[in-house]
Amino acid sequence: MKVYKNVKELFFDLIIEFEKKLKIHLSEYSKIYLMKLLEELAEGNNYLNNIIKEDKPLIETLLEAVHQNIFEKIRNLKALGDLCLLFGGLYPDYMTRKLVDIDYFINIGKNSYNLISDTYKNYTTKYDLYMLYSKLTQEYLKLINILTEISDELSFLDRDNLYKSLKRWERTGIKKYSEFIKSNNIIPINYN
Repeated sequence: MKVYKNVKELFFDLIIEFEKKLKIHLSEYSKIYLMKLLEELAEGNNYLNNIIKEDKPLIETLLEAVHQNIFEKIRNLKALGDLCLLFGGLYPDYMTRKLVDIDYFINIGKNSYNLISDTYKNYTTKYDLYMLYSKLTQEYLKLINILTEISDELSFLDRDNLYKSLKRWERTGIKKYSEFIKSNNIIPINYN
């Protein structure tokens, strides 16, 4: 068993390991962003709490952010995209008592990052930020797949609810849910 000096090293190794396992390629932008997001989460950074505490639909938060000044817009869209990324991949069972499921979080998060990318697209001095959020938008499902693997590694996922796993796999194509179904000798039919 490898001993890690810090959480950054652990998360980097997990991202690389699951990227290879899933046979996907992430841009350096996405790898570094995901590692930093996980590191902030592990350190107890609570910048996402404002969105969670508001107790209103995430789509409403997204629409409000679009009409804010540029600084609030970017801050709130980033927090919303990050929150959806974490709930969609790392904590999908948080949604068990919600009327929405993982695909809702994926759509809101992906749109949040896309709106940030579009905002930065017009500023040539912000090209790297534009590229970062552009890559996050393009690779959102890959990031969700990796976070789902990490979530399973940490025993956060409910492996026993096959119906929920089947529905999540059908809606998103996340490989981990397909594994859960197949491990119970059920062969899902790909409707996509």
